[in-house]
Amino acid sequence: QMCIRDRDERRLIPDLVKPEDRVLELGAGIGLVTATIVKASPAASLHIEANKDLIPAIKETLSANNLDAEIRYAAIVADDFPGAEVDLLTGAEFWSSSLHQRNNLDRSVKVPATRLIDALSSFRPSVLVIDVEGAECNLLTGVALTGVRAISVELHARITGVSPQRRMVQSLLAEGFHIDFTSTRNESVLFLRSEESA
Repeated sequence: QMCIRDRDERRLIPDLVKPEDRVLELGAGIGLVTATIVKASPAASLHIEANKDLIPAIKETLSANNLDAEIRYAAIVADDFPGAEVDLLTGAEFWSSSLHQRNNLDRSVKVPATRLIDALSSFRPSVLVIDVEGAECNLLTGVALTGVRAISVELHARITGVSPQRRMVQSLLAEGFHIDFTSTRNESVLFLRSEESA
């Protein structure tokens, strides 16, 4: 099931990423989307994954494709998060982890926390690629995304409920983004700045 959803995300990348882009990926998973981003040859890319157990899989995916990328172990948190660490919930499936409580997640591990505003100001991305199992609502609601022209985000309403997702979408629309319905598939939604087109 993960690879099917990743396929929707991967399909967006080649037409989305331009040579001058700086791509920040939040939630690198096992590296399938990461590899697609790196193959698209942006000016720079940074890939952040909160599940330490997935870092070797990301590196293996990149290596199998003769690629290299900067991978950072951290959980991206909202700008008002007070601590230096956050609890990441994990379960039996090696790829299933979240900052949100779910029935299949029965183990908690402390993970270094990086505030989104700090990642944005230090890396200065023009494109965000986000698959963070429900944390997208906290990250993208009410945040200033100066310099970001496009956001590919996998929505997780089954985890967060519909209302937080609706607030996030309304916040992004207010920030000057629109939904590119021609590129959006299933839970993978593409937001572009109003002056952008796919």
